[in-house]
Amino acid sequence: DVSTRPWPYHCETCPFKCKTKHRLKYHNLSHNPAELLFACTLCDFRCYNKGNLENHMLKHNGKRTFGCTMCDYKCNRNGNLKRHILTHTSKKTITCPECPNKFGNKTRLKSHMMTHSSEKAFSCSECNYQCRLKSALRSHMLKHTDEKPFKCTQCDYKCVSKRFLKMHMFNHTGMKPFACSQCDYRCTSKGTLNYHMVTHTGERKFSCVLCGLKYSTNQTLKKHLIKHSGEKPDACTLCEYRCTSRSDLKVHLRKYTGDKPYMCDIYL
Repeated sequence: DVSTRPWPYHCETCPFKCKTKHRLKYHNLSHNPAELLFACTLCDFRCYNKGNLENHMLKHNGKRTFGCTMCDYKCNRNGNLKRHILTHTSKKTITCPECPNKFGNKTRLKSHMMTHSSEKAFSCSECNYQCRLKSALRSHMLKHTDEKPFKCTQCDYKCVSKRFLKMHMFNHTGMKPFACSQCDYRCTSKGTLNYHMVTHTGERKFSCVLCGLKYSTNQTLKKHLIKHSGEKPDACTLCEYRCTSRSDLKVHLRKYTGDKPYMCDIYL
């Protein structure tokens, strides 16, 4: 029975699968561009109905007409708002088998699991960068254009992703929404909280297959593996210096900027 399969509708042209006939119909239009009668006048976007075009145009005019009643979140589509509301109302009962993160549904878990996967399906056309998420590739591509479209309204800070801007804004508001359940520690991101939790559990389940060293997060293990590979992916734009971590590059760049962020409290 087609209705009982998890992904019952299959595209005959490519590997695409979906849950509804309507979604498949919309996808099939991507193979027949001539049927996409509604075109955006500001970019190359095309679609097959007026409603989708109107939703798309909101991205250009900057209007965010749908607002969350539980926080400051705003968006330009009702569907996006509904998905956001679930972050407040859904019980996060599904635990990631690789880390302590919990999710309200299997779709969010599946998306999160890509961060643990070794498969990197998305590649940069300008350099050797590869990643698991399309959103990460979009953010990375901005590094090649020097474009930083997300700007802070309180200072001159600019960045390549909405997530970085959101974390930066906590510096102005003083908010630290992520709280440790074991002590009074609070921070501005879930990743930082997960890293902190290791101070209570002492768990280091990510092991290097080359030397046996263990790490508390997959991210720190990846940074360590770069040292074995001999790669130096972070490069200075002002000289030939290369290094294995962005933090080392940041320290190196202070030679050119003259930035001295650390001050002695005794000898001023």
